[in-house]
Amino acid sequence: MMQTIEHPIPRCDRNRPPPPRSGREAPRGRLAGRAGRAPEAPEAPEALSSWVLRTGLVFGAVLGATLLLAGCGDDSSTTTPAPAPAPPAAPAAPAPVGVPTGLAVTETGPGFLQFSWEAVEGATGYEIQLSLKEDDFSEVVTAMVETTTHRFTDLAAVTTGHARVRALEGDRQSDWSGTVSGTSAAAPVPPLTLAAPLPMVSDSGPDFIEWSWEPVENAAGYVFQVAATAAGLETAQVGFTMETKHRAEAEPETERFLRVRATGGERE
Repeated sequence: MMQTIEHPIPRCDRNRPPPPRSGREAPRGRLAGRAGRAPEAPEAPEALSSWVLRTGLVFGAVLGATLLLAGCGDDSSTTTPAPAPAPPAAPAAPAPVGVPTGLAVTETGPGFLQFSWEAVEGATGYEIQLSLKEDDFSEVVTAMVETTTHRFTDLAAVTTGHARVRALEGDRQSDWSGTVSGTSAAAPVPPLTLAAPLPMVSDSGPDFIEWSWEPVENAAGYVFQVAATAAGLETAQVGFTMETKHRAEAEPETERFLRVRATGGERE
């Protein structure tokens, strides 16, 4: 009688057909044999073990790959985050404050220098500096003004000053303008005051009266007036002499009044 050996199929591969057998197999539940012959020996255990081993390795590889895919499924569905939006563009820098032009000395005098310049559009004020050293503004007199003119005072006569100016617009300022120089005027020469002559009657006669006086220093001549009364001198005719005396005609026993002053060209 032949013995039938059933090979189990792994659960993960139930749909796979069983491997071929080396001998003929009788239907399950029956014993098959042929009379007069010895029963066939069962399949070698080594072949069965080899087939089970190969099947287990295949099943393990499939199961491992399945688990690997299952574990990595979330990663495959992960989406790449969108890039951060670009920062907004920086606002454009404001235009620089214009530099004043046309700086010039507009007036000078004893002890002062006056400067003027062209207005700058948008300027709210101006800063002007005066230095007594050319190209050196380490020591300056500074003025903050809202107009386009400034006068520096309290300067010594015949003093040369060097000025520069810049425009202001809020908390911003322009570059400095070019330097302009000016010189204050000399102090005026006080008019020379001539001493007043002191006329005296030095001679008289029946028909004349003569006056004389001491010479006056720096006098170029003398202006005089003669009248019959003191009040009449205001409207009396004016005469001029370079001498220090004057003789006027007069009736006998009459009075005459004279006044005189020294003159030195434009000075009297």
